[in-house]
Amino acid sequence: MVTARRPIPGVAVLAFLIGCGSPAVPEDSAFATCGDRVCAVGETAATCPADCGPCASAPNCDDGESCTADDCDPLLGCRHLPRDATMCDAGPCVEQAACKAGKCVGRDKLWSFSVSVQPGGFDAATALAHDQNGDLVAVGNAVRGVEDNDNFLVRLPLTGTDADHTGAPQWIQTDAGHDDLIYGLAALQDGGFLAVGERRSQTAPLAPAPQTWARWIWLKGPTETPEVHHMTFAGNHGLAAVARATDGSLLAVGHVEQAGLAVRFNPDATPGWKIPLAPPTTGEAQLMAVAAVTGEAPQWLAVGWNKPPGTDPQRGWALQLAGPATDVAWNREFAPPAGMPGILLHVVTLPEGGAIALGEAQEQPFAGTPPPETARLWWLRLDGQGKMLWQQVSQPGWFAETLVRVPGQDLVIAGIGLHAATGANNLRLAMRSLDGADRGTTEGQSAFAIAMLALPDGTLAGAGVIGVGGQHDTWLARLDRWNTALCAASGSCATADGLSCDDGNPCTSDGCQPGSICLHSAMPDGIACAEKHVCKEGQCTAISP
Repeated sequence: MVTARRPIPGVAVLAFLIGCGSPAVPEDSAFATCGDRVCAVGETAATCPADCGPCASAPNCDDGESCTADDCDPLLGCRHLPRDATMCDAGPCVEQAACKAGKCVGRDKLWSFSVSVQPGGFDAATALAHDQNGDLVAVGNAVRGVEDNDNFLVRLPLTGTDADHTGAPQWIQTDAGHDDLIYGLAALQDGGFLAVGERRSQTAPLAPAPQTWARWIWLKGPTETPEVHHMTFAGNHGLAAVARATDGSLLAVGHVEQAGLAVRFNPDATPGWKIPLAPPTTGEAQLMAVAAVTGEAPQWLAVGWNKPPGTDPQRGWALQLAGPATDVAWNREFAPPAGMPGILLHVVTLPEGGAIALGEAQEQPFAGTPPPETARLWWLRLDGQGKMLWQQVSQPGWFAETLVRVPGQDLVIAGIGLHAATGANNLRLAMRSLDGADRGTTEGQSAFAIAMLALPDGTLAGAGVIGVGGQHDTWLARLDRWNTALCAASGSCATADGLSCDDGNPCTSDGCQPGSICLHSAMPDGIACAEKHVCKEGQCTAISP
């Protein structure tokens, strides 16, 4: 008797499928190619979904958009579900970004704005500061007639204008009897700002030179009226700049007759002591800029110029005031190379110690400041004791308006005007590393920056003047280091002046994609970047002992 065999599960089903014309089961050789992303003969969506399924062309379904959740539906293929109302990263030029309809959208970080303070006249912001509430405050001078400057204030948040911040002047002071000027501005430790400048008396054309008084203004909150004050002591005197130290106190510098002047202000904007200061060589001297020195005790470094008597050329002048008293830590004069006359106009102190000063020089003696067509930028690096580490002088045809240090970068940026070759008087940015290497000069834009701040995120805030409809209006902007206020053009590096894309990082390979943006590719790990340091993931990292 033949014993009936029990059917093997699946064999009958397989026979049925073959009999109905379904695809044949792939041979072993076909199974070996499943997963190579090629739907080969013998492979189907059922037997090899990785190669033939609806998501085969995009195995992970990643659409590169951070605002979608990506997965694969076995029947429908890749799905990209919106992740709305979540925070996202839209790039370095966009802030406050969030997901909306599956896209990362936010507000452009860069912007440009102008306002007419005096319609039909000439007005310009001359100083700019940023307070702890996020406001940018620009102050300046509006010309209402011959020798009749009046002061104004414009306040904007870092995000620029909106329905609540139109950019209209918050304050304008009119005074037909005096010429009022503001030159410097600093944020107070507990809110508000201190502005400094001078007031000049109005005189008839044949009268003696006008009397000048130092002027300071306590700028309070957005709804409070500023307090305007003047100093009254012997001699013509004015203030050119002000800076806040670590304890909240401030120092303003300027001139009294033919000497330098320093005035200390308390954290609440009330004045303290004031002293005249003189350079090592007797002459007609003036202090033009001041910066706080990092440290627990209040310290400041001021720069300016001195014109010795006779035919001796003008010289740069720098000194450091130490402590809450009037101690002068050091006091030095400097001259550009080859005996050129020179003056110092701007200074930034460095956390690494010392400072970088910027001024102007030219080959022939000059009165006041050199004519823009022949002026050269004069860069000077000082150590903590006031000794010169290096100096550089540019080609003729540039004059200096601003100087900032970019936080966390080996970079100082100067706002400069006039191009000798074209005669164009507009804003360009000239850059140098801390060791004096030239990092290039950007192309110009129509606005002209008189004041500039380096913000913590690496962008720049600028304020000055722009020509609009035949008149000169106050201008404010937030720029990138390539001198553009358009996010669509941010990072542009293809400039006629050959702007360098060097980011100062020895662990990146830097270059420019023509007509587009700067590129920074990480160097291979393990390459030496400094003593006992190697590159690791694009950063110079200390070698573990």
